[in-house]
Amino acid sequence: MTRPLLFILFLLAASPAYSLDVDGRQYAPTIEIAGKTLHLVGGGVREATFLKIDVYRGVFYAEHAGCDFGRMVAADEVKLLRMDFVRDVGAKKQSEAMQESFKKQTPRDASPELRARIATFLRVFDKDVDEGDGIEVRYVPNEGTTVRVNGKVRGATIPGHDFMQVMWNIWYGKETCCPHLFEDLKDTCK
Repeated sequence: MTRPLLFILFLLAASPAYSLDVDGRQYAPTIEIAGKTLHLVGGGVREATFLKIDVYRGVFYAEHAGCDFGRMVAADEVKLLRMDFVRDVGAKKQSEAMQESFKKQTPRDASPELRARIATFLRVFDKDVDEGDGIEVRYVPNEGTTVRVNGKVRGATIPGHDFMQVMWNIWYGKETCCPHLFEDLKDTCK
């Protein structure tokens, strides 16, 4: 091998993974949760109303990143959605949006027990969100789905792979809550 080729290979091997810039904020290419390394899938901006008002920056991490969103929803692996709010959102508005999203994604034949877990989860979103707040929705197999607001756990951990699939379909499913965010995600998908 020639020296220039060796030098190029060295540089490629030594190069750190690059972060993702979402609307002026940098997100790390990997994070650690529950002893697992999660890889950045992509991210974008959640817009609301016909006026396309920016609400939050959303980024998505999974153990096995890729662009097959159906596989990621179905996978029983650690994953994270992070929302960094760029505007205030009142509790009523946030609660209504989450209720509507779950209504669209919950199977018609969902058990009463799954519906009860969804109702418990929805209570987490009954508080105002301020500009600058960060919300993380984490799923860990055999534990469940947990919400953290500004690093602090809010509400109960919701068990179940079935619940996780309904919840993740809100962002990754065919009837996503956030079409613009989903398009951004697909455009930045690694």
